[in-house]
Amino acid sequence: MDKFEELKEYREEYLQSDWSRMDLFLAEKVRKQQTEIDNLKSFYDYFRQLYGAGLQIANWHKNGALEPFDNFFDSAEQK
Repeated sequence: MDKFEELKEYREEYLQSDWSRMDLFLAEKVRKQQTEIDNLKSFYDYFRQLYGAGLQIANWHKNGALEPFDNFFDSAEQK
């Protein structure tokens, strides 16, 4: 048996194994996590663009006072 036939046999055995299903499961999990990371990064980038624009947030501390958006953003970033 040459190397190619040996690898082909190994591949068929692998594809029928539980390891193959586990790899597919993990690959799907990683893909979903990457999609979530990309979505969260887009969300963060959107608000990051507002930083320094002089916006005011009303009632952030539930006292009716205006607070700079930059303070709100900095506080959220630290958590």
